[in-house]
Amino acid sequence: MGVQSVYVINKAGGLIYHQDYDGRPKLDLNEYLRVGSVFHAVYVIASQLDPHPATQSSGIMSLDGDTFTLHCFQSPTGVKFVLVTDTADIGPDETLIEIYQTYADYALKSPFYELEMPIRCEKFEERLTAVVRNHNATRSKSTPAVSTTSTSRTSSS
Repeated sequence: MGVQSVYVINKAGGLIYHQDYDGRPKLDLNEYLRVGSVFHAVYVIASQLDPHPATQSSGIMSLDGDTFTLHCFQSPTGVKFVLVTDTADIGPDETLIEIYQTYADYALKSPFYELEMPIRCEKFEERLTAVVRNHNATRSKSTPAVSTTSTSRTSSS
């Protein structure tokens, strides 16, 4: 499947955008808001747990589950871009950067968008959908086919 969901979380931990790209039942709005704020809290805690206090930790970059992997990119302004992918999707870092560039080009440059507020920009959504589709198409082409051949051994007595 590739990318299952995209979340954009502002620097205060508020969910400002989400979109699901799989066929699972959708959460209600309050559940999406909880997901965003809980991830932000865990991200902040993880960045403070750095065993090397002289360096600034970048927080959570990926989180692996049984059926999904969560990837995160934090922009220099503190906005977090989160991708939920299947476990076979390895390192969609370029896609995260492209989503950040889409945010900068279409949301931030829109005269109607206010910082830290939910993103309601049609051009942003169109471009984001194109980025995700491109990622999923590229990923499916580059995933090697798995051979299901089996061998049987017989013992001679």
